Amino acid sequence: MTKEGQEIPSLDGLAYTPQHFIDTGSKMSDVLLALDGHKRPVALKIACVDQRARADVNRLAIKNTIDWLSKLRGYRGIVALLPIEFTGGPWWRSWLTPAIYCAPLQHWPGQPEFLVMEYIEGGSLRDFVGDKRLSLELALWIAHYIARALTYIHQRNCAHRDIKPENILFRTLPEASANAINSMPLLIDFGVAAAIGADRLVSGSRLWMAPELQDAYERRPLPVDPSWDLYALGLILCYMLTGRRPRHKNYEIQDYETFRTQTFAVLDRVETSEPRQATKDRVKQLIAKALDRQPENRPSAPVFATETANLLAELGSPLPLGERLRMRLEQNSRLGLIKQRWLVVAGALLLLLALCSLAGLAAQRGQFFIGFAVPDDPPTLATAAALSVASVSDAHLVTATVPIKATVPTTATAVSPTLAATFSPTVLPPTLAPFTPAVIEPAPTLVLFTAPATDAPPTLVPFTPTSTATDLPPTATPRPTFTPLPTSTARPTLTPSPASTRIVAPAVGRVQLLAPASAAHSAESKVLFTWQLTDQPLEPDHCFELVFWDPSNATDQRSPVGAGKATQRRVDFNLLTSNSDRLLRTLAQSRQNFNWGVRIVSCAKPANILKAVEEVRGYRYDGQ
Repeated sequence: MTKEGQEIPSLDGLAYTPQHFIDTGSKMSDVLLALDGHKRPVALKIACVDQRARADVNRLAIKNTIDWLSKLRGYRGIVALLPIEFTGGPWWRSWLTPAIYCAPLQHWPGQPEFLVMEYIEGGSLRDFVGDKRLSLELALWIAHYIARALTYIHQRNCAHRDIKPENILFRTLPEASANAINSMPLLIDFGVAAAIGADRLVSGSRLWMAPELQDAYERRPLPVDPSWDLYALGLILCYMLTGRRPRHKNYEIQDYETFRTQTFAVLDRVETSEPRQATKDRVKQLIAKALDRQPENRPSAPVFATETANLLAELGSPLPLGERLRMRLEQNSRLGLIKQRWLVVAGALLLLLALCSLAGLAAQRGQFFIGFAVPDDPPTLATAAALSVASVSDAHLVTATVPIKATVPTTATAVSPTLAATFSPTVLPPTLAPFTPAVIEPAPTLVLFTAPATDAPPTLVPFTPTSTATDLPPTATPRPTFTPLPTSTARPTLTPSPASTRIVAPAVGRVQLLAPASAAHSAESKVLFTWQLTDQPLEPDHCFELVFWDPSNATDQRSPVGAGKATQRRVDFNLLTSNSDRLLRTLAQSRQNFNWGVRIVSCAKPANILKAVEEVRGYRYDGQ
């Protein structure tokens, strides 16, 4: 399978077989479908590092996703994060080393970081809704479970900040009726998630942003507020009821108020009985509260989940009893904390029981040896003394007292034949006898090591006076010895180094621009830029990079598509008008002439420019 006319790079070192790209439309990451070592489908989310201006941000988004999914794991309404599987090495390596969730792709251009998630095959909410309207019951059911997932993450001090239909997936597509637990929605993409209350710059999709975020977009940071997720959820509920997305021309509040009015008009046109009319009025009130301009007036996630559950009950599609009880437990933050603490306490109890069982086994072994020592010498006082010592010591000390006894050979006949056969006293003394002198032997070995230590200093003493006393007075002799070194040897060795640079320079060929022509302009949104390489073939680590810039500032050159091996790039100016890069967005919106060219950079490190732009052409986009 290919992406932008290129084959998928190698996944050497990883236990995955690549299949094809699932999603390549995002500017932050690409999603690759692959098979793990057990031939199960998984999704590899790979940071986009083609644009140098966004590469660092996209790498941080991958690491931020891993951090939050590691903290939020265990909830069924959130996608599961999987450890990375590597090839080679022993089979027990994963048991002894901690799990790895982030790693760079060594054989990909730029070595982007990636993570592994479970593959959700049902598709996104955007694909499921499309341009059609969902029934009121199904729309409320989906919104209810999204609100419960938001309740879970908000209680753990996390705000998603990018709630949109593309970030809501299904394992299986929902049916026409609600209450299909297997098709409940799941939240994905925690790349811009942040802790509640932290000051952060506005991030996410502007189409689903609250009005206070639109005002502060790329201007100032704001304290993270969980009500932003609820505003986006209110817009998503309107989208499911109408099949229309909010307008995105200027992202003004009037457009969103018009979108809310259109949703109410669609609800009014639905023919229902009198009881259902009261339910529709409550749905309008819920939407109006969620889309309130003031964040403090919006409902919290638990309130939104409870209200949608009550509306489903009024429409004749109540949640099962088990789901209602589960919702109450999820909404109680204290119970969630108690549950986490109970798991810790249970683990500590199990560890304590394991230690007690091991101690019991050790005690049983000690009692067995003690019981054997009692019938050895009952009449003698030496045996009684040894038994008293054995009561506070282990089995090794008990057996150590056996060689001291003088009556061992005589008492051996009094022991039963079975004990005499299993524990012969004649075997124990010879085995324990060599251990006692072995403890005394190391003492003289330590004395031998101290003797050479005293001999070492006198060997150093004669060297110091002879070197310092004889070398200091004749100061004239060392000076001539240092002068010929830099003149005769060092300078001739530096001369061949420029020759190496002259050899590398011709290896980078000349880039000749082909289309569009110089000073061209068009209102077409998608334009194909083409070029060719002359003089020299492209090296393995060399890539082309199409760059745009303002003619008045040639030093500020930006890439709208990134670096690659292809000799053509199709640029969509409709996407550039909403690009996060201010220069590219200005060039696409202002209808002014801009310059473009192609330079050669390193594929592994695009920041390393191997050959600057030689041929420059002008272009102007005349579209809307």
